[in-house]
Amino acid sequence: MTGIRHPSESLKGIADKAPFSSPEAIFGDFDAGVGMRLAMAAGDIALVLDTTGRIVDISANPVEFPDMNTWAGSLWSETVTIESRIKVAEMLECARKGETQRWRQVNHISRGGDVAVRYTVVPLAGGRRTIALGRDMRDSAALQQRLLQAQQSLERDYMRLRQVETRYRLLFDMSAEPVLIVDADTQRIREANPAAHELLAARPGTLAGQRLTALFARTAREPLLAFLGSVMTSNSVSPIEVEYGHGERTLTLSATGFRQHGGRFPARAAGSNGTRVARSDPAARGDRADARRLRGRRCEHEDCHRQQRLRRTRRGRDFRPTARSGAGRLRWPAGYRPRAD
Repeated sequence: MTGIRHPSESLKGIADKAPFSSPEAIFGDFDAGVGMRLAMAAGDIALVLDTTGRIVDISANPVEFPDMNTWAGSLWSETVTIESRIKVAEMLECARKGETQRWRQVNHISRGGDVAVRYTVVPLAGGRRTIALGRDMRDSAALQQRLLQAQQSLERDYMRLRQVETRYRLLFDMSAEPVLIVDADTQRIREANPAAHELLAARPGTLAGQRLTALFARTAREPLLAFLGSVMTSNSVSPIEVEYGHGERTLTLSATGFRQHGGRFPARAAGSNGTRVARSDPAARGDRADARRLRGRRCEHEDCHRQQRLRRTRRGRDFRPTARSGAGRLRWPAGYRPRAD
């Protein structure tokens, strides 16, 4: 079986491209017309150069390259920007040495602005001529520019959002009123400011992740759930008063709802992305606590007086029958037994 015959070392190809296996048989009898069409089809622009790098002839679309007629007779390096001249010299040197060529991008000077073109240089037979085949990169450059502008715009938006988030985070943390952000579906706390931790007697950072209903008394949980459900369906829900902890204190809750990324959250109707939950009423809480303490003290005093009267009646010092029965006999106080003389 005959293997593939690779070209000789004198026939160099293009980098990253597999060469033809029989270039002599394929391109050996090419005439001038076929070679010209092949060069014109290989790129958007073709420059024929002499040994000094001067442009001898040029083929391109005059609409896309309106300044190409002024390039004829000029050095190729004179038609490009200063930073591209080193690339032109390197490509011409590689062509003279017969080394494998790589695509290099250069910028042509034009009245309408720089024109980006990717070139590869191919030496012609005899070494007296060199042809530079180029591809117009303006569309790709415009796409890269739009991509860069979009990236810069995203970075500016991101920085602006970070600044807004920092300002609202500062307001959220420095607020003297307790504020919670609660997931309406799971009733779990997403965010809580320091004032909320202080009000609910929780260590800093421990409220996040807890269920809101677990912070309140059992008797207040069902009204609280009903309140949260009403908040998500109506914008005018009256605040409610609920007991929290062990039912020793009360809070007045006011909230409205908002949606974010598909989630539902009860939020304070201030337009910010936070939930204001639980503003306490110290006066009402103090009055209720004082009333409970007063009732407890009154009960203690009544029990004490009752026990003292019972002890005196048993010793016979304060014997007072409470009433007379229908049979004319005395009815003694409860727990008293008269002594037998």
